[in-house]
Order: sequence, then structure tokens, then C-alpha cells
Amino acid sequence: MNPGEWEDFLRDAHNEPLDPAHYTAVRARVLSSVGLRPAQASEARWWRFAWLTTAAAILLILAALRPSKIPPPPRITLAIPPAPAAPAVCPRPLTATARTTRPDHQPITIKLQTSDPNIVIYWIAD
Repeated sequence: MNPGEWEDFLRDAHNEPLDPAHYTAVRARVLSSVGLRPAQASEARWWRFAWLTTAAAILLILAALRPSKIPPPPRITLAIPPAPAAPAVCPRPLTATARTTRPDHQPITIKLQTSDPNIVIYWIAD
């Protein structure tokens, strides 16, 4: 056979449908290597499902019936003290002599320069 005939032969063998008996034989071999008969496998699946469902139901029931361990928050009551009384103040009359200037006091002059050399700002403060 030349290589082209081998490719045709393999392609035809690959496209052939398999008989369901072959699937059954493979399934029986796998289950026998695992140690279960086909009837036991379906029964084991059913029991596993039953156990898992029962365990899940029990856990849900226990979670629903478990009392909460978080106590309610304590009630806090505070007594707000009354505002203090306003201090007694004697108003002092303002007179023209209330503001006195010191004889050696000179105003502070601050020179502010801007980015434009023609603009200079002088700030005079007392």
C-alpha cells in the first residue's frame, strides 16, 4: 500500500460508526476495574446523592434554628448639662483716648514685586 491508500483506509475507519455494544463493553470493563457492577454504580450514585442532600438539609436546618449570639446593643443615656451662665461683663465706654500710639512706633512697609518690572506694590501696615 502506498501512503495515499493508507490515508484513505484510516479515514474510512475513523468515519465508521461504532456499535452500541462496544460502548457497553468498554463501560463494563471500566466499572469492573473500579470494582462496581453497572447496577451497583447507579445505586451508589443514588445513595451518594441521597447522603449529600440529607447533609445539606440538616446543615440548613441547624443554621436556621441556631440562636444568634450577638447581644442587642446597650442603651446609652446621657444627661446633657445645662449651658453655663453668661459671664457678667461691665461695658466700658469707648473714648477717644482709648487708643494710644507709641511715640517710637513706625509703620511697616512691605514691597511686593511682580513679574512685570514696571509694577511694584507697597503695603504699609501699622
